[in-house]
Order: sequence, then C-alpha cells, then structure tokens
Amino acid sequence: MKNQSFKDYLQERHFSKESIDNTRRSVKRYRKWLHQQNRTVYNADHQIAIYYVEHLRTHHKLQDVTINLKLAHLRRYYNYLSTTKNPFRNLYVRGVKRTLYKGSLTPNELQQLYLDLEEHTALERRAKLLAGLYIFQGISTRDIKALKVANVDQAVSKLFLPMTKRSNERTLPIEPVQKDLLVRSIRDKKTETFLWQIGGQARTVAPVLLHLRKVLRKHGVKQLSELRHSVIMNWLSQHNLREVQYMAGHRYITSTEKYLKQDVSILQEFVLLHHPLNNLSS
Repeated sequence: MKNQSFKDYLQERHFSKESIDNTRRSVKRYRKWLHQQNRTVYNADHQIAIYYVEHLRTHHKLQDVTINLKLAHLRRYYNYLSTTKNPFRNLYVRGVKRTLYKGSLTPNELQQLYLDLEEHTALERRAKLLAGLYIFQGISTRDIKALKVANVDQAVSKLFLPMTKRSNERTLPIEPVQKDLLVRSIRDKKTETFLWQIGGQARTVAPVLLHLRKVLRKHGVKQLSELRHSVIMNWLSQHNLREVQYMAGHRYITSTEKYLKQDVSILQEFVLLHHPLNNLSS
C-alpha cells in the first residue's frame, strides 16, 4: 500500500490544480467501471484497457482527442501505483492529429537555418536568440517562462533548463555558433528573465514568437515544434534512449519512445473491439 496519496504524487510533480482534478476524475470513472466488470486496477490487462476505450467512446460519447487525454490520466495513475505492467502503456486512439512529424532537419540544416536568420534590428536579434534555444537545445515554448539569464553559466557554455509543470530539469551545452549572440544579449543582466530579455520592455515574448514564426515559414518550417522534433530525432541517432529522455526533459520514457515509433500504427489490435471479449466479467 502506497503511503503517498495520488494527489500528493501529482502535486510533487508540479501538475496544475486543474490537471490534478481532471486526472482524479478520470481515475474515479475508470475504477467504477472496473468494479462493474469485477476487476481491479491490479488485474486489469491490455485487453481490458482496449475495451475501456470502446466504453468511453460508445457509453460516454467522448471524441478521440478527449479519450487520449483520459488515457494519459490513467497512464499517470499506473505510474503512481508502480505496477509491473501498465495496461495503458503505448495505448492511443488512432486518427487523432499527432504532434510528431515524418520529416526532420539534420544538424547541419538546423545550424544553417540559424545562420540564415537576420539580426539587424532588436526584434530580429531577439527572434534569433530564441530560435537558437529551439534549434540547439530543443526547448519547448513552455520552457521560456521558467528560464532566467542566470541559468546560463559564466563561461556561456551550458544552459540549465528548470523543471516546469510538464518537463524535468536538465543541463544542456550551448553551441559555439550561438554563443556570441547570447553573450551580447545577456551581458550585465544576470538577474533578468529570458522572457524580459527576449521580449523587450513589454516583457512579453508574443511579438517575438510571431516574428520568428513568420521568418521560419519562409524557410519551410511551419511550426516551432518541428524544430524540437528535429533536435530530438537527431539526438536519438547519437545517444541512447535514457540520455535523450534527460536531454528532452521528458518525465516518462514513453514520451521519448514515441519519437522512435512515429510511423507505427497505434492500436493495431483495436479490431478486437468489434468482437465479444470472452470472460470479461470473470
């Protein structure tokens, strides 16, 4: 029996109150359904998990994107339970728009993209500074608010990315090609946040992000998340899975594994839902 409550477990991992409440509601619904099937969270298997997906779809009339959110809540719950097998591991509803991409930029292409960005005006310099973090450290947009200039070491050789609500902390090297702009941008501003430094006096990064997106589209990059995807895919070709999990800030190894399985059809066994399951209530 675990001493730590599920709520405390989630709070310790910096989930928001809304996320915690939604997760607990999903677990409550799932446990109630299991009880009706004469099952427990400990003897439920992958086949039962698939049947539960169909229950959410037919009985509760949930859309696929919502079902995937519920499945994420239940994977979180089984991680808390620390059971040997998580029946919801790698279980996703097929057909929902994914955030992974079939193509990715090579390290040389990423570096050339960075070098091609202009830095004549203050806005261009801020956009290029931000682009470097996406291109070389593989940050996500949520990382920006937590990042302070003081997180760059004195030699401007390493960057510490703090923990956020959805990612772990990590320390990553700063590439030589981005060092000069970083040095010029953060000089004598060790206590300022990157949000201020990138966004300027308005202390908002929105105009810089808007400018950066416009510039990147001219280079064939439709979304900023494509840059992070490319960086992680390149890391996977050079490092083992656990190393990439750390570098990407993924809380769970399954998040990293998705990049290896991006072309694999999810829920291949979903055809089972069209047939009766034997001994479901036994």
